[in-house]
Amino acid sequence: MLTMSVVLSLATLAEARGDEQQFRTTLIEASRALESGFLAEAERLFEQALALQPESRDARFGVGALYIQQGRYTEAIDVMETLKEEFPDDYTIINNLAWLYATASDHSVRDGDRAVQLAQEALLLQPNNFHVWSTLSEGHYVSGAYERAERAAQEAVRLSREAGADRERVMQYQQQLEKCRRAAEALTILE
Repeated sequence: MLTMSVVLSLATLAEARGDEQQFRTTLIEASRALESGFLAEAERLFEQALALQPESRDARFGVGALYIQQGRYTEAIDVMETLKEEFPDDYTIINNLAWLYATASDHSVRDGDRAVQLAQEALLLQPNNFHVWSTLSEGHYVSGAYERAERAAQEAVRLSREAGADRERVMQYQQQLEKCRRAAEALTILE
């Protein structure tokens, strides 16, 4: 015979599992909405996920990525910098923060030197990650270090091919490489 405390404990456990499942489902839906460009829906779903688990790294990371896509850079920096402090060995957080600094359309936020520093930090954690090499390339590019940008882009192309990345991704890196190559050549002509 089950005691009342055991029954209550089982009920609490079942509720916690239900909340966890609801959280995971909501987080997956939010991520899909973000990837599909449904930003208002993604924001609504991430808010729901955070209501269930306010300290979730994944939900907060998703919100940071959402803010980047929305151009809400100050809010994105706040979220990502906090996550970086909490998870200093998470290269995806560091790389996304670097990408923000390298590509922000708001030039008051764009900071190539900070992007390079963060991308190098991420490379220490994941030296063979083509996404990070691409970010390093972009950081060097916006800093005007075109030859360094070109070398980093070459590495992004090489690693993406070796990893079997999808054709579209490899082509994006190839375009990045060409952009850097043209800038390096132009600078050489001007000197």
